[in-house]
Amino acid sequence: MRNSLIVLMFTISLLISCSNESDVISLELVGTIKAREGSTFQYGTHLLITRDNFFALYSEELNLDDFINQTVTIEGTKIEGYPVENGPDFIKVTKIK
Repeated sequence: MRNSLIVLMFTISLLISCSNESDVISLELVGTIKAREGSTFQYGTHLLITRDNFFALYSEELNLDDFINQTVTIEGTKIEGYPVENGPDFIKVTKIK
């Protein structure tokens, strides 16, 4: 039930945030932040691991190291042009709850 609610919340957030006037996609995701270690893709400083997926993260405003191994809700925007190299979507984090 909880997982269905998370997926529904993500989908609704994604649909509400998309508009025809802008290519910016705002997201709200729930998962655990991990440091990005060796990987086949070379972008992002951290990862957000969700139940079904993972995302590359970076933030200009927050120190993501403060949240390593914590389950959090992040708000951010999807960075255009990603994924590349068979990697994950790339998210610029603006807020962590």
